[in-house]
Amino acid sequence: MNFFNKLNIRKLVIYLLGIMFICYGAGALFIFSNNGREVWKEGSSYNINESNVIEDLNGLKDIEIDVPSTDIDVITEGTNQVKAELNGSLIASGKVERPELQCYKDGNKIYIKVIQKSLMVFNFFYRSNIKLNVYIPDSYKENLSVHSSSGDVNISNHTFNKLKSELTSGNLQVNNINTDTFEQHSSSGDVKAERLTTKNTTIDVTSGTIRLNKFNGDLQTRSSSGDTSIEYDNFNNKVDIQATSGNIKLKLPKSAEFALDASASSGGVNCKFPISFSEKGEHVLKGTVGSGKNNINIVTSSGDINISQ
Repeated sequence: MNFFNKLNIRKLVIYLLGIMFICYGAGALFIFSNNGREVWKEGSSYNINESNVIEDLNGLKDIEIDVPSTDIDVITEGTNQVKAELNGSLIASGKVERPELQCYKDGNKIYIKVIQKSLMVFNFFYRSNIKLNVYIPDSYKENLSVHSSSGDVNISNHTFNKLKSELTSGNLQVNNINTDTFEQHSSSGDVKAERLTTKNTTIDVTSGTIRLNKFNGDLQTRSSSGDTSIEYDNFNNKVDIQATSGNIKLKLPKSAEFALDASASSGGVNCKFPISFSEKGEHVLKGTVGSGKNNINIVTSSGDINISQ
């Protein structure tokens, strides 16, 4: 095949792709202008208003929430029951089963699930504002785990033994939480916490921002892409922060004492504390502040490191 034939084939492919995108755009515009109603007679449309209550909390040690694509709010209230509410609407161009709320207790564990299957491989149009609210009694102090494929999670005003979150795509917001152990794993999404107090915290994010304000506890974070910002309320802890690409900011109380080992392969390292240096360079900073009783290890391949008061 000569050069001109190859060129003509490229042009044809470009033209066909252009026509396809124009058709998709026109179809999407038509759908949104009609609010998604009666566009496909074979499509799916549901209004969801379901609730489930479990009153038997005897021996309860774990609550597990597992949903495919739904925003989740975990809410504390002064009751002696666990309640789940699923509310919202769903419109799809193809066949989709009605979302089903399941809530049951098995042994010392409560399972809260949203079951939904798509009967078509591809849905040209899919819109959902379905939300799951989970109400737990303030007297429950054991374990909570949340699993979601796509959806934001908000957890506020509670004390746990262990809090674990696993998100494929979605943001996590934690406010005023006390827990011995906190674990967060996500592929894509931000992690934000306000007034999080733990003994041990582990955060592993592939792509997203990590931001902890008024934080307390030992900390280990891993991030492939995204900035990390940590502000301690009180400090007497071990810190291990590693990032492939992203800036790292660590703010500590003025009274903090620590041994610092910080390096940035492509970026600067800056410390606002009066530090006794054992090694200092453009991309590395090692030394102690005060007694050096707390170890701080920070590594980033691409980005700046700043430790401030």
